[in-house]
Amino acid sequence: MLALATGQQHGPLGQKGTHPTLDMLEMYDIDMILVDGKALTQRGLTADDLQLPVSLIDDATLPEIFARHSSIYNF
Repeated sequence: MLALATGQQHGPLGQKGTHPTLDMLEMYDIDMILVDGKALTQRGLTADDLQLPVSLIDDATLPEIFARHSSIYNF
């Protein structure tokens, strides 16, 4: 989730920022990013602090989401 926060900069020793990678999500037909709203709040962030639009969910919703999808990728 912190990789989605705005203001990402290049890291030490030439490490790349995350923004170019996030721009490629659409190319892979990734059109929805789910974020745990409670975890976001615990880190002092809101959905407006992120680089991309996200859908906030709660942990009670996760089992239902997992049951509807055959492949789930966590980054």
